Amino acid sequence: MASTSGSNKRNKGKETSCSSKRQRTAGNSNTITIPEEEPQWISNVGKTSFVWKFFQAKTNGRAYCRYIDNDNDNNEECGHSCVYKSQTSSMLYHINNVHKEYEKKAEVNIKKIYI
Repeated sequence: MASTSGSNKRNKGKETSCSSKRQRTAGNSNTITIPEEEPQWISNVGKTSFVWKFFQAKTNGRAYCRYIDNDNDNNEECGHSCVYKSQTSSMLYHINNVHKEYEKKAEVNIKKIYI
């Protein structure tokens, strides 16, 4: 029996990834380009942290700063993004240090009883 050489390898269905497109090679030179889906915005309903006034998460696992600086005439969003899984510390750091916005702590009224 004759052995097959390594040049007859099958590359049908081989996937290569790009940053903006996913390609699938079918057969010899036919290439099908499948665009990746655009990440969708996730609602901030039920999120209690102060930072959600300025950030909004997307389905790609990142949160984007939507702060608009009223001092500038361009009225554009900041657009800074950071990874968001469960903690908001990096978002809070960004809001405090870049935009100089701080969470106002609620004052606790303590009644002093004099005896």
